[in-house]
Amino acid sequence: LALTTVGPAGAAAIMNSGFGAIMYFSGSLSILSHLNLASHHGILVKDGRSLEKLHEVDTVVFDKTGTLTLEQPEVSRIYCSGSWDEAQILTYAALAEHRQTHPVAKAILAAAKQRELTRLVPDEAAYTVGFGVQVSHQRCTIQVGSQRFMQQTGISIPVEMEAIKAACQATGNSLIYVAVNGTLAGALELQAQLRPETAELIKNLHKRGLKLCILSGDHLQPTRHLAERLGIDDFFAEVLPEGKADMIKQLQ
Repeated sequence: LALTTVGPAGAAAIMNSGFGAIMYFSGSLSILSHLNLASHHGILVKDGRSLEKLHEVDTVVFDKTGTLTLEQPEVSRIYCSGSWDEAQILTYAALAEHRQTHPVAKAILAAAKQRELTRLVPDEAAYTVGFGVQVSHQRCTIQVGSQRFMQQTGISIPVEMEAIKAACQATGNSLIYVAVNGTLAGALELQAQLRPETAELIKNLHKRGLKLCILSGDHLQPTRHLAERLGIDDFFAEVLPEGKADMIKQLQ
């Protein structure tokens, strides 16, 4: 075709262009280029096979915190136990979460900064994934974490705090407990904020006929509340990080 249209020079160029080899490599290079382009827009794809299998997916599983909701919640209220006051509880909570980078820690540190509380540095700390943190400071032992963490360390939860917990969970909020020297000092109520685009995203995925689930390490009530609020089909709560991969396998 080149010989009849552009002459012998064009025909020789076509014969020596290695067109088949170019097509062979251009496919892979194109995929890499588009994966790089997607990454700059916040979309991370493990590899090309993930895209090839995407049309087979009939169920989408979301994490809750940082995915459907904004990564960092906010401390909406502080509950005191005994003679403790709000400033003391928040100061000790911020002390325990010093240098932690998870969303709950950031929310606590932000609340302490907003109230202009003194930032203290712990003498030593021990962090338990999915449960809480324990630190020592000037002969005081401070523990901050979930109710499971308090129960594991022998901290008793007063009856009035159980009622507060039930009220918080009914509204989709969570409680983070603060204990000092083996006694509960109080609790922080954390309120999650939905991402602005979440509701529209869920609506569009449902239109595609996909089943949607939430897989969260948070308590049952907040997870259920969020699923009902967004119209998500199913949810799994109180799943520790190491158990999430197993849950995905069960769903598969």
